[in-house]
Amino acid sequence: MNPSYELSKTAKAMLASIYLGEIERTTIEDVIDTLNTDKVTKGLLKGSIRGEDQEKDKKAFIRIAQFDEGEAETYAYFAKEAKAWESFSHFIAINKNEDILEDVLETARQSVTVKQSYRVTAVAASA
Repeated sequence: MNPSYELSKTAKAMLASIYLGEIERTTIEDVIDTLNTDKVTKGLLKGSIRGEDQEKDKKAFIRIAQFDEGEAETYAYFAKEAKAWESFSHFIAINKNEDILEDVLETARQSVTVKQSYRVTAVAASA
């Protein structure tokens, strides 16, 4: 009997980001700090944005920061990528050896397989 493992959504996102070379070395707080909003809005976002569910984060950006759909989608994606980095950083910190960071990144890239798919939507042009 072979052992079976199930990764959390956050772990899957972290490994996919590492594999694809898209991991951004930033935090959710850093992402929010770059926004052109007031301190109150940033504080509310810091309490709401988790980086774990892109759709929920998008709705929070729309509701709290009054972003349009495209801008909210972009920052929700950035938050997801930042969460992947935070998770990876915590993993390294737990092992108390930050010197192995690049080795772990490279090993993860070589050890993980990520399947990508593309979704194409056709929209009728208005006359």
